Amino acid sequence: MTRMDLQILKFFLIFSYLHSTKGIQSGDIVLQNDARFIASIRLRSLEQQTIGIGFLCTASLINDRHAITAATCVTNFFASQLQIILGVENISSRNSRAVIRDIQRMHFHPNFNRTSESSELNGNVAVLQLSISIRQSPSRWSILQYSSIMNFHVQPIKISDFILNSSSICQFFSWSNDPTSCKRIPDLLGTSLAIVKSDECLNSDSIFCAHRLNDLNPILCGNLGGAFLCGNTLYGIATRNVCNEIGHFVLLPYYKQWILAVSKSNILTTQNAYGIVLISIAILLL
Repeated sequence: MTRMDLQILKFFLIFSYLHSTKGIQSGDIVLQNDARFIASIRLRSLEQQTIGIGFLCTASLINDRHAITAATCVTNFFASQLQIILGVENISSRNSRAVIRDIQRMHFHPNFNRTSESSELNGNVAVLQLSISIRQSPSRWSILQYSSIMNFHVQPIKISDFILNSSSICQFFSWSNDPTSCKRIPDLLGTSLAIVKSDECLNSDSIFCAHRLNDLNPILCGNLGGAFLCGNTLYGIATRNVCNEIGHFVLLPYYKQWILAVSKSNILTTQNAYGIVLISIAILLL
């Protein structure tokens, strides 16, 4: 390899690094591969009429069978009325990468009270149990078609363990509304936000606030359930649908123990049921 070839290769590697680490700017369209955990909650009856009009809010996949979102998004519906869609970044389109699951059950945090005026601020988190794992085919013979590599383009995200200092800059993903027309933007959007000091926002252990980095960075609107990522872990979810204000977010490290307890217990129950079915089939074949 000549010296010129080495210089070209060096330039290419530096360019690639800078391009891959530039961060998400406000309003940038996000590709699904950049947020493989992101999901959208849909109202089934409307989705059957036109794809996209049943969109309710954003959710985040935390394991192969559970997702979390803001409780205020789903509290007025039954689980049977909802479905969750992963693998696509445009809510108005559907392709072969789309992973569609029914919602089997919804778990609301004990502190959440939907009739309270402070419902957006107290315990505003819901764990959604999917009808079947994202690794399992929904076909009739799905019990024989479970695979760890199925739907590999969809991946869960871990919940953060630690509370960050104010002024920390993180990334936010959500489907949002145009702040001028209030119309839904079909593409998944991303932006960078900075965490605000608690005394400038709310005196709450379970809520934090974040704002845009400058006046040229428009706030995302209509972003209920949107994902707030810090260091590739899920730090918060949007809890309010207010444009041009400081964003309010559920502090997930505060609720992590409850979230994991609910989701793990349901996984164990499902695995036990799965094992019982396999044993039953084996007995019938004897």
